Amino acid sequence: MKPPAPDDPGSISRPEFDQFLRDFVHEIRNHLNLIGLDAADLAEQAGPGLDGAKLQGHVRNCSAYLKEVRAAVSPEDATQPRPPLVETLQQIKNRKR
Repeated sequence: MKPPAPDDPGSISRPEFDQFLRDFVHEIRNHLNLIGLDAADLAEQAGPGLDGAKLQGHVRNCSAYLKEVRAAVSPEDATQPRPPLVETLQQIKNRKR
């Protein structure tokens, strides 16, 4: 994968990408939290025969994975060295799940 040329109108800077990723992951995690809350509410309404813990566990796992990806690609500490974006994205793509 070849990085775009700096004068390419489709290219974005690393800080722009980092901000986009933080915002995007934040929005997805917000939605996952809502799913988790809905699962707990449904389990409570359904009574003792239904346990929403499994669904809530999946939501927690997904949220943790998104947090891990964001931290790997765009760490909060701006002083930390960042590998080239193309290399980081390739590592995420090749990550074993």
